[in-house]
Amino acid sequence: MSLKDEIIALINSAYRHDKFIGDFTDAISIVFNRLIAICESIRNNTFFDSLDEYGVSWWEKHLNIIPNASQTLSDRSSSIQAKYLSSSHNSIKLLQSLCDAWKNGEVEVDFIDGKFEFKFVGAYGVPVDLDSLKEAVDETKPAHIGVSYIFKYLFIEDIHNVKTLEELESITIEEFALGKDE
Repeated sequence: MSLKDEIIALINSAYRHDKFIGDFTDAISIVFNRLIAICESIRNNTFFDSLDEYGVSWWEKHLNIIPNASQTLSDRSSSIQAKYLSSSHNSIKLLQSLCDAWKNGEVEVDFIDGKFEFKFVGAYGVPVDLDSLKEAVDETKPAHIGVSYIFKYLFIEDIHNVKTLEELESITIEEFALGKDE
C-alpha cells in the first residue's frame, strides 16, 4: 500500500474520491516520502557498514581523510571506521579492532619481541587494499614501535599428496610462496 493510499484510508469515506483531496494527498505523500528517505539515510549513515556516498564524504571531512581515487565506497568506509577506532587508547585490542574493521579482516595482532605482528590468517597471498590497512596502523600505533606483517602462502608440503588435481587447478600462482614479485 502506498503512502497516499494510507493517508486516504484515514480520511472520511465521503471525501476519498474528491479531486482536491487526491491532489492534496499526492503533495503530502511526496513530502513525506522525502522525509522518510532522509530518515533512512540518517539511520544508514549511523553505521560504518551501511554508509552511502553522502555519509562517506561527511565522515572523511570530519576525520580529515583524503580518499584514494582507486578506493571503492566499501574501502573508504573501512578507512573511516579504522580512523574512528584509532582515536581511542592504543593497545593490541585497539589494533585488533582496527584489523577486524578492515574489509579483508582475518588478521591476528600480537606484540612479539618489541614490535606489533600482524598475521594474515585468511586468504593466501598479499591481500587487496593492504596499503589502507598499513596507513591506519601507522596512524594508530606508537611511532617508536615496529611492525611486521606475516602473510599466508601455500608451500609444496601443503599440496603434495594432500590436494587433488582439480583442487590444484583452482589455485593461483599468487597463493604460493615466492609466486608473486614484490
